[in-house]
Amino acid sequence: LRRVLPVLALGILGIAGVIAWLDPFRIVRDFPLDVMKLSIQGNKLVMDAPKLSGFTKDGRNYNITATAAAQDLTKTNVIELEGIKANFALTNNGLTELTAVKGVYDAKGDIIRLTEGIVIRSTAGYEGRLKEALIEVKRGYVITEMPVDISFNNGTIRADRMEVFENGARAHFEGNVTMVMKLPPPENAGQQ
Repeated sequence: LRRVLPVLALGILGIAGVIAWLDPFRIVRDFPLDVMKLSIQGNKLVMDAPKLSGFTKDGRNYNITATAAAQDLTKTNVIELEGIKANFALTNNGLTELTAVKGVYDAKGDIIRLTEGIVIRSTAGYEGRLKEALIEVKRGYVITEMPVDISFNNGTIRADRMEVFENGARAHFEGNVTMVMKLPPPENAGQQ
């Protein structure tokens, strides 16, 4: 009995180790494990109020926050986001703020795919509404294959597709493009 109990205990520990090695989250999968703002739910690591900050290739900063994020433990480079708010520095020392209901961040490519309720506002005076968008953060590139509605200080642009280059320095609109401009009043209109 003196020899059987230690061998049995080591055997049980060895079996538990093999089970944990084959599926390490099986033990904690059925109950939420809260560590500060982290929890494990199923096969996903869930984070409250995550933040991502960095710099574009030309040295301008960006900051992305969300109300919640979920990362599949088998696909660690992909993060599902909810309640997204992002700030990007512009070339003219201005700022662009982006909000969206949902999105997916791919850390390998530094790409964000946004869906639902996307609004872009800039200190340069424009506001855009999109249904979906793909953003390559480091390149400052945005593309959407869905209709866009952009308003700015003196007009609006609507199109079926849009690409934005160089952090907003250049934009390309395609498909049923409609532009409405508000012209300033003629200079001699006040003299009559």
